[in-house]
Amino acid sequence: MEERIFTYKEVCESAVRTGHNPSPRDARFGMLFSESTHFVLKAVPVSRLHYMGSWTPDQPLRCGETNAYQDENGNPIDSDEYYARKYAKEYKTGLTAEPVICTSRFDLADGRHRTRSAYLRGEEIIQAFVEVSK
Repeated sequence: MEERIFTYKEVCESAVRTGHNPSPRDARFGMLFSESTHFVLKAVPVSRLHYMGSWTPDQPLRCGETNAYQDENGNPIDSDEYYARKYAKEYKTGLTAEPVICTSRFDLADGRHRTRSAYLRGEEIIQAFVEVSK
């Protein structure tokens, strides 16, 4: 069975459904993809995904905002990690709203919270739009 090829526009529409608004002018999307980029939908090991070569799903998310959020023990927690933990509780196992989006080398362009929440639930596989190798 042949894999379906998704266009850049179709993948961006998926990202919009998660609250992201990617465009060629978006710093991360513009750096990684062009409007001519194509993708395939694949089941990807959560452990293969990373963000800019430094963050991996086994590490807490950090964006620097810790004042307004607390973990279940009342300790300050980063807002990104707070939402990843919240999603981990809300999503049913195997369901993460929309696929994450990554390069052919599994560098995430969209979906750090979904990836981290899948890891926290103990999932080994996540659905991803993977860039077709250039």
